Amino acid sequence: MVAISGGTGLIGSALASRLQATGTGCILGSRQPPTQQALEMTWQKIDLADGFGLGKFLSPANQLVHLARNYQPLVDVGGSWRISYRAQQLNIEHMIFLGATAGKTTGPWQSPHLKEIGQILRGSGVPLSLIHAAPTYQWLEQYLSKQKFLFSRGLLLQPLAIGQILSALEESLSTGPLTKTRVLQGKEKLNLKVADKIFRHYQPYLQSNKQVIHAENWEDY
Repeated sequence: MVAISGGTGLIGSALASRLQATGTGCILGSRQPPTQQALEMTWQKIDLADGFGLGKFLSPANQLVHLARNYQPLVDVGGSWRISYRAQQLNIEHMIFLGATAGKTTGPWQSPHLKEIGQILRGSGVPLSLIHAAPTYQWLEQYLSKQKFLFSRGLLLQPLAIGQILSALEESLSTGPLTKTRVLQGKEKLNLKVADKIFRHYQPYLQSNKQVIHAENWEDY
C-alpha cells in the first residue's frame, strides 16, 4: 500500500491512478477532499501544519510518497518533520520526497526549503529517496497564464512532462531507496528571454497586457 501526501493534487492523483491500474493499493492524504475523478480512491484528511490525521493516513501503508507542500515553513519544514516522524514510528519501509527545483536558478516554482527538508528527512531514519524535479510544462503554462508580469532574461528552465515525473516515482517505488538525490530535468532548455522560444511557444499569453520585468534572476525582482 502506498500513501501519497498531496494525493489530490495534479501529480498525486495522476500517480494514484497509474498505481491503481497496476493493482497497487493507494491512500490519498490532503486537506481538501478528492475531485470527482478520484472519489473511488481511499482518502484521509491530513494537515501537515499540526499533524492531524497522519496516523490513520500512514497506518495501512508500507511506502510513502510525500508530495504535499505550500511553500510555507510551517507546512514544508514542520510538516516534513511531522510526517517523517510518524512514518518512522509506523515502520514505513520507504519514503519518497518530490521537491520542486529549477536547477541552477531559483523562481516561484522552487521550494525555498529544500535543503532543510532534505536534512530532516535524512535524519528521520526512514529509508529515503529524494527526487528534485523541474517544473512541468502544465505548471509553467498555468503560471504564465496567471501572472501579470514576465521576466525578460536570466531564468533557465528545463521543463518536464508530468509523465516523466510519474515514471520516476513509479521506478523509485519499485527499486527502493536511492543513495543520492535524483534530479529530473527535461531535455529542452527554455530561457525566459524576449524573442526566445519559450515566448514563441506561449505567444498567446504575451498578447495580453503583461509587464516585462528586466531582472537577471528571481532574487532581483
